[in-house]
Amino acid sequence: MNSTSNAELVSLVARSQKGDRTAIDTLIFTIQTDVFKLAQRFLMNPDDAKDATQEILLKVITRLSHFEGRSQ
Repeated sequence: MNSTSNAELVSLVARSQKGDRTAIDTLIFTIQTDVFKLAQRFLMNPDDAKDATQEILLKVITRLSHFEGRSQ
């Protein structure tokens, strides 16, 4: 993961859940590279990994209200 700490991510998620658009943008920007790298490891194809990354990030955005913060 990049240099963002776990505490910073938790804060971004909490602010995002309250509707803070800047926090949502920052959260997505912060995790997108790591999500892409993981998808590429699994799929071994950059184009498929890009598609999967988009789908995953959309899920993150649309399911934020359900995240309870019990996992890291």
